Amino acid sequence: MRLASVTVDQEHSVTAVFEDGTRVSGSVLVGCDGAHSTVRKFLVGGERAKEEYMDIQMFNVSCTFPKDTAEYLRQIHPIFKNSYHPDGFTWWNSIQDVRDPDKPETWLFQNLLSWAGAPRAEDLPDQKSRLQFWRDRGPKYAEPWATIGKQLADDLVFPTDRTVMWKPDVDWSQSPLWPRVTIAGDAAHAMPPFRGQGLNNALQDAAHLIDELKDVHTGAKSLSEAITDYEKEMKERAMTEMKVSILQAETVHQWDRLMEAPFIKHGMNKYQEEQEAK
Repeated sequence: MRLASVTVDQEHSVTAVFEDGTRVSGSVLVGCDGAHSTVRKFLVGGERAKEEYMDIQMFNVSCTFPKDTAEYLRQIHPIFKNSYHPDGFTWWNSIQDVRDPDKPETWLFQNLLSWAGAPRAEDLPDQKSRLQFWRDRGPKYAEPWATIGKQLADDLVFPTDRTVMWKPDVDWSQSPLWPRVTIAGDAAHAMPPFRGQGLNNALQDAAHLIDELKDVHTGAKSLSEAITDYEKEMKERAMTEMKVSILQAETVHQWDRLMEAPFIKHGMNKYQEEQEAK
C-alpha cells in the first residue's frame, strides 16, 4: 500500500489515506517508513525531506548457498563475518533467516559489498555487469569470501545502492500535522550502515516514544509536551550518532586511514578487557 495523504483533526485524530482508497484513523501516526519516508515528506515538506547521499556504493542482497557452504559459513561464525580490503572494499556476510535448522541449503544469508567512488550505479547498468563486478572481487579475498564470490547464483538480482542520509536538523513543530504526526527510525535519521547503529537508534526511538505516550495516557503530559520531549532527545542523539557513523563510513573505505583506527591498532578484545576492569 502507498500513502497518498495525511489529514489531522487537531482535537481528535489523524487519518492516513492510501492510494487504493483505504482510510485509517488513530490518535498518532508515527512514520517508520524508512530512509525515503513518505510520512516525512508530508510532515516537513518535500524539499526539506530530500535525502543526502554519500559517494559510497553497495550491493546488499540475501541469498542461499549449497548445504556444505552454508554449514561452512556458520562454522566460521554462527552469526556474522565482516572484512575490510586494502582496495577500499567492505564485505559483510551474516545469517538472515533459518527456517529449517536441518536444511542448510534453505538458510538465508545477507551479503553486502561496499566501496567508495566508481563504479557507480550508471557504470553498472544491468544485472550481468553487477554480478560480474562482485564475482571479480572474490579472487582478491581469502576465505570464506572467495567461496562466497564463486557461489553467488547466476539468477541473483540486486541494485547498486548509494549510501543515503537524512539528518533531523530541522524544526517541523509548525507543521499542521504536528503533534499528531511524528517520525522514527530511518525516517527520522537515515545514517550510513557501517557502524551498525541505525537499528539501535530505531529501538531507542520506539522505547522513548512509548514512554512519552504512556504519560499522555495517564494525563501526566499533553500530547504536544510528550512529542516535543521525544523529538528533542531523538534529534540530539541522532545528530551525535550520525557524525560518528559518517566518519566510520569514510574510514572503513580508506585503507590507510582505517589502519590508524583504534579498533584496528588496539583490537576489540583489549577494549572489552578495559570495560570489564572498570
